[in-house]
Amino acid sequence: MITLRIDWVAPSEEEAVAVLDSVLAGYRSDQWPVKRLAEGLYQVPGFALDLTPDTVLIRSGPVLARLIAADDPRRVRRLAPLVQAAIADVRQASSAIPARTSSP
Repeated sequence: MITLRIDWVAPSEEEAVAVLDSVLAGYRSDQWPVKRLAEGLYQVPGFALDLTPDTVLIRSGPVLARLIAADDPRRVRRLAPLVQAAIADVRQASSAIPARTSSP
C-alpha cells in the first residue's frame, strides 16, 4: 500500500524549510536513520517497530508531504522524486488559475 499525505502548506518556502529541518532534527535526536535522497527528499523510518525506512519526507516549495510505501524502502525511494515533481506541477498549474473575487 502506498500513502501520500500532505502534512502542511507553509506560508513561504523558507518556513517549510525551517519546519522540515526541525522534523529531521527530531529524527536525528532519537538516533533514527535519516538518508538524504535529493534536495527536499529524506528517507526516514516509518511507524514499524523495526524502523523500516519506508517513508520519505518531501518538500516541494512550501509544501511538506509524507510518502509511505509500507515495508518497501526501494519503492518509496523510486516514487518520491516523481511525487515531488507532481506536487511542483500542481503548484505551478494552480498559480495560473485566477483568484476568485467576491461579488458585492
